[in-house]
Amino acid sequence: MRALPLTLLAMIGLSTAPLALAAPGDDTHRAHLEVQAQASVEVAPDRATLTATLWEKTPPRAAGDSDQGEALQQARQRLEQRTSRLLESLGQAGVSDDRLRAGSVSVQTERLGERQSGDDDNGEQRMRLSVERPITIDVQDLARIPGVVDALFAARVDRLDGISYDVADRDSVEDRALQQALERARAKARLMARTLGTQTGRVLSIEETRSPMFKPMMARAVSAESGGSNASYNPGTISVEAGVVVDWALDDRQR
Repeated sequence: MRALPLTLLAMIGLSTAPLALAAPGDDTHRAHLEVQAQASVEVAPDRATLTATLWEKTPPRAAGDSDQGEALQQARQRLEQRTSRLLESLGQAGVSDDRLRAGSVSVQTERLGERQSGDDDNGEQRMRLSVERPITIDVQDLARIPGVVDALFAARVDRLDGISYDVADRDSVEDRALQQALERARAKARLMARTLGTQTGRVLSIEETRSPMFKPMMARAVSAESGGSNASYNPGTISVEAGVVVDWALDDRQR
């Protein structure tokens, strides 16, 4: 028998190699079904954050007057005294020290415009300094909120930014929203496949279209009377949303 040339044998080997490497479970050209789904979970908040600001201001002076040292020091001392009294009142309202954060002191320049006509320095621009300090309160027992608000108003806080409600265990709530979105996607895929006379196979891909989004709620304060202690605070619920896209292979065999 005549032997084949080596070059011909090499060509035969190269031509058959792709057939040997073909994956038996390749889904590239199989029918598939892509489904998008969203879910929303409503939960009751179990904690709240309040942010208040205290400030003290220096007397108005001419804009060109740079001698503000003594007035600024006095304003800071008054601010520190008010801050100490406020923190003490909040402690009496049941807020522990580790749930109170007194922010850094800042100094802002305020332009006041010109003096009124009739003054000796008519037309002169005036300014003053504002010494400010924010106080953040983390309330883990929502029943204490009315007492905390009363303490803030008794201390005559200069600004209260409202009440922001939240949930302590965010991870578990976000997991619930994501799980419900996946379950919704599976139910939709099975319904669509069954209606069209086929059935879903294995999952080809999963993608989050919307990461679980947490939306803390601001307080709605409803007061029956003018007294602060009679106010009730209805936080409502917090909504957490999630979205997914899941791609299934379709099994064309009749069930």
